[in-house]
Amino acid sequence: RHTQLSAPDLTDFAARIEAWIASDDGEGRRKAWQLRQVNLEDRIDRLTDALVDRLIDKEAFGQRRQRLALEEEALEQERQDAGQRVGQAAHLRTLIELANNLPESHRLADTTEKRRLVEMTTSNRRVYGKDVCLEPSDWLCEAETVPAVPCGDPDRDRHRRG
Repeated sequence: RHTQLSAPDLTDFAARIEAWIASDDGEGRRKAWQLRQVNLEDRIDRLTDALVDRLIDKEAFGQRRQRLALEEEALEQERQDAGQRVGQAAHLRTLIELANNLPESHRLADTTEKRRLVEMTTSNRRVYGKDVCLEPSDWLCEAETVPAVPCGDPDRDRHRRG
């Protein structure tokens, strides 16, 4: 099967990726994360003070500290995930470019390069007599199923009026 994106589609896709990156309020998210981190550290300190002042027993302390540790881990994971948006956008661009230029690359390649392209873009290559079975590699399947809107469902700018 041979599919290739048109120039307007490529331009539209690039614009959507840039809009998706621009919609990320990185500075605001970073400040909100820092506030939540400070709040969590304060809660841990107060919990420790409660144990030291013998307002709670060790068992209650352990249970509450465990919940705070889980919250701390989730907060750290959120921070790591937030930094990956630019990397995800670059990955989307690369997949689309590779998949879109693949037919032309194959046509222009010499025999050795064609073999490399086939090896790079297929998996589970099998030959049964005169029948050749090829399956596309995971990255190629991923490029084919890339959503038109990488940031999720469309969102209305204003509310409906009934």
